[in-house]
Amino acid sequence: MDYHSGTLVVRGGSVNSPKEVIHIYADGGRNIVSGPDRGEGRLHQFYGKRISGFSITREEEKDLINFLCVLTDSTVLGNHHFANSWRMQL
Repeated sequence: MDYHSGTLVVRGGSVNSPKEVIHIYADGGRNIVSGPDRGEGRLHQFYGKRISGFSITREEEKDLINFLCVLTDSTVLGNHHFANSWRMQL
């Protein structure tokens, strides 16, 4: 998760903040209301049946966001060698 770049990419699209990502997982999935990928993700045939959501307090959410930010390595994010994961750059 790259919190500092302003866009977090998740499977099937992108969201604007780590808080939004946490809420999607806490809700057990998301409902996309418009666009080509619209639909209730929890109803998709390939959706993991063990994913059911969870409860999280505001304090736990804040702690989780801070933890995820610690995992963001800005030296890797700015390194052109890691810019394209589909081809090796030397």
